[in-house]
Amino acid sequence: RLSLSGVAMKFSWRKFVSRLKGRLPTDILKRGLLLHSIASKIQERQSNGPITIVHGDCHLENMFFVKCTNEDNFDEYKLGLYDWQLMRRGRGMLDLANFISGSITMDADPSGLEAYLVGIYVDALKDLGIRGYTHEEAGLEYRLSVVMLFIWNVSAAVAVPFDTSGSQDYDHYVL
Repeated sequence: RLSLSGVAMKFSWRKFVSRLKGRLPTDILKRGLLLHSIASKIQERQSNGPITIVHGDCHLENMFFVKCTNEDNFDEYKLGLYDWQLMRRGRGMLDLANFISGSITMDADPSGLEAYLVGIYVDALKDLGIRGYTHEEAGLEYRLSVVMLFIWNVSAAVAVPFDTSGSQDYDHYVL
């Protein structure tokens, strides 16, 4: 089965490595290009339930908060999202993975926070009546979503010009 993400990644790999020369971990350099071959398997898995609306670009710069007063007269904040061009049907874990990977700095160990946020997501799905989606399955889905985000970011290496402010944002986000 053809995976456009996998094909784009394979095509973009050399430019990606060149762009970030000297700053990529050895494991990524050794195994990174092999990821293109599993992109279609990950996409196949992610096309099965539970399916929801996926924002597709869920990070802090695309979020806003509105202060509201609830029925108990307490202030609370509602979350909203901008920039819906990449919206589609899919697994919501992709948005959570995008948010976490774009919001947590690497100087902190994110694993405990990742597991905590994935757990909150699964529990919220259960509260909404979604059954049969375990914490273990969600954890795997989270890790696969991070891999897909990496594949897409490698592919973007050919699309983001080197001489723009977007280039600095891209380099910072990927690393």
